Amino acid sequence: MNLDSSMARNWKRYGKQMNAKKRCCLNCRRRYRMETCIDYVDHTVAVVSTDEAKWHRRLREYKEKFPDLVRIKTEPENNDGCMVAEVPVNWIKIKPPIGLSMTDEERARRAESMREGRKNARISDASEGGEDG
Repeated sequence: MNLDSSMARNWKRYGKQMNAKKRCCLNCRRRYRMETCIDYVDHTVAVVSTDEAKWHRRLREYKEKFPDLVRIKTEPENNDGCMVAEVPVNWIKIKPPIGLSMTDEERARRAESMREGRKNARISDASEGGEDG
């Protein structure tokens, strides 16, 4: 979907409104922006600002489990859909997927190891069930 040419010409005038409500940029096809920002306040506290629903849910769950560690500063309903929360810095990590750099041999070796482990678990479950009955 292309932007209206008059809006494209007047980008400076409408840019902030388009960023906030319709698109994240002129060339992006996503309808709404999805953004998560992490700001390290000091060595113990990080401020997470997000408008993604999955992070809203997760931060609320963490707030229930760890009320003394997580502090929700702004709810999305009061801040145009953006939640702001403080979390401990040691909770923040960036980790690539496990299977990202596995070779075919390593993948086959791990699959065989999983098959063996599942087979051994079934055998041990069956033997434990037989002794109780």
